[in-house]
Amino acid sequence: MRGGCRARRVRELDCPAHTSRRALRPGSNARRVLRLQLPRKASSDVERRRSGEVHVHGGAEAGAEAPAVDPRREGASSGRPDAPASARVDGSDALLDAVPERVLRRVGERATCVVVLDGVECVVKRDRERAGWRGLFGARASLGAREHAALAALARDGFPVPRALACVERRDARGLASAVAMEHVPHDETLRERLGCAEPAERARWGARLAELVATLHARGWYHRDLYLQHLVLRRGAAEEQALVLLDVGRARRERAPRERWFVKDVAALLHSTPRAVTARERLRFVARYLDLRDVSERRARRRFLARVIAKERRMAAHAPRAGEDRPWEDR
Repeated sequence: MRGGCRARRVRELDCPAHTSRRALRPGSNARRVLRLQLPRKASSDVERRRSGEVHVHGGAEAGAEAPAVDPRREGASSGRPDAPASARVDGSDALLDAVPERVLRRVGERATCVVVLDGVECVVKRDRERAGWRGLFGARASLGAREHAALAALARDGFPVPRALACVERRDARGLASAVAMEHVPHDETLRERLGCAEPAERARWGARLAELVATLHARGWYHRDLYLQHLVLRRGAAEEQALVLLDVGRARRERAPRERWFVKDVAALLHSTPRAVTARERLRFVARYLDLRDVSERRARRRFLARVIAKERRMAAHAPRAGEDRPWEDR
């Protein structure tokens, strides 16, 4: 009985009281998808993609028409970053076919590597989505296009992210291949590595800067969904107050009124990835600083948020790692 009550409480925390039963009813999303109308030129776009034509977002040629996007799926009403509008690369095949200087990470069809294009070293993330029901919607952005859009939107909002350079898509018989190129941020260590060897005073400074960054991110409607400390690097040669750079924003989203569960997940992921050197008191101070910056002063609300963060962190620690998932917090 106690286990069942606990499960019901967890479900209640994840589903706010204002969420309607109809919105949670199975099949409601499917009905919304079926009501969407494809753009007028979607059929011709699909044919061009099936023929293997490469699409560079922003237009590789002067006067190229931007791909049509249904605003209900990718535009402002959904709260997601807009499609990239100013990406250009000489020789669009280069992002997909260039031999990398070195491979940083490879998991299945996804690879992150360093590529030199036109004499400039950049980071390229390649991915392939297999053909499926999503391929029926020609206006849906690929994984590479979504990360490029998130990078561009976060930069416009003033957040420290790598500069987005270009993205490209190519459809063939195997599915939709995409690649996004971004600035290669020179760095020697991640924030997690720095916290693992820093003195308490330095850890306190980094904790305050991190809390300010995350609180500002959430206050503007953004949530990261992969906000681990190893996804924050320290730019080489930059002043300490300007060194933090946020990486891996492919899953980041922006909404007008995000649900609290996404903020809980971000904060829990940060605490989950802290090294052993960070004490429990320092972790609590970080959460308290974050809530202060978010103007959450009511004691009950603060305790409720902390309880949800602790519960989420425990679930993260309990689940089995997926294929290729980083587990740098095993030393805790």
